[in-house]
Amino acid sequence: MSLPKSRELLFQSVLWVLLLCTLLIGAGGMLMEEMPGFVRPPHLMLLPGSALVIVVAGIGLLALVYQRPILRISCVVGLALLLLYGLLQLVPLGEPQESRWLPPMSLLMVLVGAVSLALVFERRGCRAVWCLAASFFIAVGAASLLFYLRPEQAWLSQDLVASSLMGGIFCLLFGSSMWIVAVARPWRFTQLSRAAMLAGALGVFFSGIAWYLVSWQQYQHQREALRQDIVHLAELADQQLDSHSRLIMRLATRWQGSSDIGDNNRRDLELRSYLRDFPSLEALSVSGRQGEWRRARHAESLLWLDERLGSDDVQQWIALLLPGQGEWYFPAGESATRVLHGVRLPGTQGVLSIAAVDVSQLVEALSGQDHLAADVVQVVQGRRPVATLAQQGLSLEEYSLPIQPVSELTLAMGQNQPLTFTAYAAWPGLVTLAGLLPLLVGALGLTLTYQLVASLSLMASRAAWGEQLLAAGRELRVSEQRFRSLFTKNPEGVFTHSREGTYESINLSAEAILGLTERELRGKHFRSIVHEPECSKEDVERTESAFQRAVEGDSSSFAIRFSRDGINLQHLEVTMMPIVVDGEVDGVFGIAKDITARVAAEERLRVLERSLDASLNGVIISEAGRQGYPIIYVNQAFTDITGYEADEVIGRDWRFLQGPETEAERIEEIRQGLRSGQDIRLTLRHYRKDSSVFWDQLYVSPVMDMNGCISHFIAIVHDISERKAQEKELAYHATHDPLTGLANRALLEERLSHDVALGARHNRLLGVLFIDLDEFKPINDTHGSCGGGRGAQAGGKAPGARRATQRYRSALRRR
Repeated sequence: MSLPKSRELLFQSVLWVLLLCTLLIGAGGMLMEEMPGFVRPPHLMLLPGSALVIVVAGIGLLALVYQRPILRISCVVGLALLLLYGLLQLVPLGEPQESRWLPPMSLLMVLVGAVSLALVFERRGCRAVWCLAASFFIAVGAASLLFYLRPEQAWLSQDLVASSLMGGIFCLLFGSSMWIVAVARPWRFTQLSRAAMLAGALGVFFSGIAWYLVSWQQYQHQREALRQDIVHLAELADQQLDSHSRLIMRLATRWQGSSDIGDNNRRDLELRSYLRDFPSLEALSVSGRQGEWRRARHAESLLWLDERLGSDDVQQWIALLLPGQGEWYFPAGESATRVLHGVRLPGTQGVLSIAAVDVSQLVEALSGQDHLAADVVQVVQGRRPVATLAQQGLSLEEYSLPIQPVSELTLAMGQNQPLTFTAYAAWPGLVTLAGLLPLLVGALGLTLTYQLVASLSLMASRAAWGEQLLAAGRELRVSEQRFRSLFTKNPEGVFTHSREGTYESINLSAEAILGLTERELRGKHFRSIVHEPECSKEDVERTESAFQRAVEGDSSSFAIRFSRDGINLQHLEVTMMPIVVDGEVDGVFGIAKDITARVAAEERLRVLERSLDASLNGVIISEAGRQGYPIIYVNQAFTDITGYEADEVIGRDWRFLQGPETEAERIEEIRQGLRSGQDIRLTLRHYRKDSSVFWDQLYVSPVMDMNGCISHFIAIVHDISERKAQEKELAYHATHDPLTGLANRALLEERLSHDVALGARHNRLLGVLFIDLDEFKPINDTHGSCGGGRGAQAGGKAPGARRATQRYRSALRRR
């Protein structure tokens, strides 16, 4: 267990904030696109396609970091479809650049992002590709910020940067996120806590809101300033136009009262004075009953006026002029810089005055009267440009950045021919306080958000680590108590030695074994206890060897004999094992178990086993708890009796000794005795390995364990085949003549009595045939009793005797 690295948590905190910023930029751009009537600062706007791409790319990178492969692949497919749609938008050649869904640079960034997210990061070379892609995004983002830093002095082409300031900021954030992913591989870290992630989401959201509100407030202030600018400019223009109109009307009125309209010298002098005082007045035509008089600043202006007066649309406009009212008229089909002003004076004379005025000079003269807040003010009539006013003397086309229309005002000039004043202004840029303030507000909010996320993550990590420490402390205390219980309550003697072999602690069982207390043994070397004559020389050497192996890191067990009083001998089983601390052997554990009783029991067992092996009777031991009561032991006498070796019968049941002549009732009696756990005594016929029959007297007795349950059966097999043979022979001699081997009188009487009773019971006849051997006595006297016996046997087996017997049986059947 170790404390999580702060560096890993800081990496994840930075990455979480950056990813949330990218998602906020894309989602904000899409939301603004859905609210066209809402006032939006132009430098915060995104193209619809760019906003959607930012959202999909941000989700894809988030899915990669948090190991969501299906979502990541879905985002890759989405980026590929957006790229294809953007490429199709470039196909129509006549389509204006502004109507394209994604600019070419954005399409390239979509391609790079989709390829990067599609790569399997574990493969070789993918990390280098990610680093290159991250460098590309960072370079585009830095170039975009430099491009928007000072619009009037930008030296980069707009085709090489993002389409807006927000696009450039996204490139920086996304490229930085890719660098962190490529270098740190954050999915290997412990994930942020939920509280830290929620705090990061809320912090990024409110930081973005604050950034937007400050930018929106500045934009509103700029709009209001520009509106005041063009209102003032329109009012001045209106005043100038009205002044021109009154001037021309006074001039026409004075000339109407003159008796001679053809006094050229006086009118030329007066006209020069007007042309000098009003540079926008270019030509004047006065007509009445006394004639027509025309003068102009230039011949070209007079020619233009003559052409306009000869046109039908101007004549229609003149016909509609009302007496005593001045009207303005923009001739159709050409530029709107020159405008006609007509006055029909009231009265009977019918004097008509038509003046040609250069509106562009009139409006441009106004720009010098006051400083313009707008970068450019454009005056148009309908769709025709009238005049352009700029602080730097640049036209709209000459600005390196497309400046945005901020405010607009319309000035009516009669007969529905208004002048429209439009104020254009660019974003103030990052070098000014107005342009830097929103960025500082957003950066400050994101910095505080990052610190909050990192702090919550570290707090959660340290809290989890503290809980682990507490749990580990509890486990350590429990483990120590368990070890202490194992040490003190162990029925076996336990010693702890230093590496030098001195006793450090012993338990009560060890004190009982050695007859010494822990206080008496502490600090003493084990050789002060294990030495001659208490132990043999071999046991001392064995102890020292085992201790040395334990110091070297190996465990070993051995048995020694120990006598603490020189009289009573103890048998001990000792185990030496190393005490390992931090990978090093710090001491040696010794465990001594008194096996004196076990050694004595083993000795008795060996004596008993030797006794069984020396017995003349076969001994079988079988398990009672297993099916079939398998044999686990047979002695040598069993092998001598049956011919089966021990390895041939171990694991088998007793049935292999049975054969076809083994009494079935005896077998069932054995089964019943085994089931009931009673002693069994019986005699039965078994078969040896060579299939020969032998008789044995079997004695089976159950063996009880400490719980009173039958654990084993012991069977004693006593071979009585010889005794059975003797009994059979004695029975034979009791009923047969020993000399001839024929049945004697006792057997004849026994069988005759049985047959008589049987015939009477079944109402049958019984016949007895007596055959007398003639001259038997001379044969017996001549050849002896043996020869007579063989003669009697031959007579009984003679064919004649057999035929006589058969004839007698046939006669009885006929009866």
